[in-house]
Amino acid sequence: MARILIVEDESMERLILRIILAGAGHELYFAENGEQALEIYVKESIHVVITDLLMPHVGGVELISVLKRLFPDAVVIAISGKGREELSRAQFAGAAATLAKPVEPVEILEVIEKVIAQGPEIEPAAEDDPLGITEHQSKSSLDGDPSVK
Repeated sequence: MARILIVEDESMERLILRIILAGAGHELYFAENGEQALEIYVKESIHVVITDLLMPHVGGVELISVLKRLFPDAVVIAISGKGREELSRAQFAGAAATLAKPVEPVEILEVIEKVIAQGPEIEPAAEDDPLGITEHQSKSSLDGDPSVK
């Protein structure tokens, strides 16, 4: 399955996405803001970035713009509960898809499948992780996060 970077500053939203996507067999990475996301994206072979739009430090629209400038093939799904205007800005910045919060499990899984099918080929999970459900997270985002066991 896909290596997905979830960029979300709200711990409950990260938990919800973790449950939906890990249950579908995806390998997950987590960041609390765009700054952390850029660091993870550069270090890992991320297939899809799912980002909230309103976050501290580097927000989602800025993250999308930077990713698309540095990595034109980056696949980004933008999510927001703040209305269509923010989602339109994300799409203009280069998001492959946008979703309004609250995100429905079936809807996000369908969108991920669609953007993966349209993007570059995905290599299989590493042999030491045959199911592809390993979770990765930056140290700073582990602190106090109920979505991490």
